[in-house]
Amino acid sequence: KGRAGRLQEGKCIRLWNEFDPRKKELQPEILRTDLSELVLECADRGVYDLSKIQWLDSPGKAAWETSVNLLKTLGLIKEDLRISEKGKCALKLGLHPRLASIVLVGKISGCDWEKLVLEYSSYGESSREIKSRFLQDLNHRLEKLNLSLLKKEIKELKDSKLLILEGYPDRLAKRIEE
Repeated sequence: KGRAGRLQEGKCIRLWNEFDPRKKELQPEILRTDLSELVLECADRGVYDLSKIQWLDSPGKAAWETSVNLLKTLGLIKEDLRISEKGKCALKLGLHPRLASIVLVGKISGCDWEKLVLEYSSYGESSREIKSRFLQDLNHRLEKLNLSLLKKEIKELKDSKLLILEGYPDRLAKRIEE
């Protein structure tokens, strides 16, 4: 079929049902992914307004605002949308802002953050060697940061069980008995 069939004979094996609807094009990634890393990088470069950027495909305003609100909640950007010290450190870790927030607060508080970050990162199912290299790289990046600047911005945790809330404060829920 198609170009291959015009060049020479052969067999065409489709891996989908002939009658299944298929999209010819995927929606652009910027319209279907989390924008929090992008918003944080923009804040670091002094860009705070979605409309001030010339996009190939402009992200949705609601998705942008959701990311801004998350970054404010995590303390990575300030109310005026400028990046905080914690946000600058988070960018240098090369992690999703949620995980970076867990790492920074965990490191400053002396909590066991490594197991938690492995569990919530894409490295959770990796081999021991890859997990070890990931954590070594992360610890190396942490050593380069001036974490003393963050002690003013970050409250130390007394209970390491609460560390997950440093990355996922918007996912806290309370069970209500019926």
